Amino acid sequence: MVERWKKPLERMRYEFGLSGTWTLNDLSDRAEDVPRTSRLYKVSVGYLSDPAAGFKVLTSFEDGRTGPLLQKVRQYFVGIAISRFSGRGVLP
Repeated sequence: MVERWKKPLERMRYEFGLSGTWTLNDLSDRAEDVPRTSRLYKVSVGYLSDPAAGFKVLTSFEDGRTGPLLQKVRQYFVGIAISRFSGRGVLP
């Protein structure tokens, strides 16, 4: 059974780094327009082109909400897929 999964794992060349930071503003003199909490989420995408050199970061996205952040990551991979197909002549 290990041999069955060995081939797909050898082809996995992408690495995702996920991090999130929540900041709580607990000051009593903060302005009303300043939110009490702020969030920052970050996703970095790396690619392994040479196992001896390690992963190389291709792109990084940051946003305060998870929805737009995941949409940017999805659009990035859709763009890669389209560029690969259009390079082979599959798409016009």
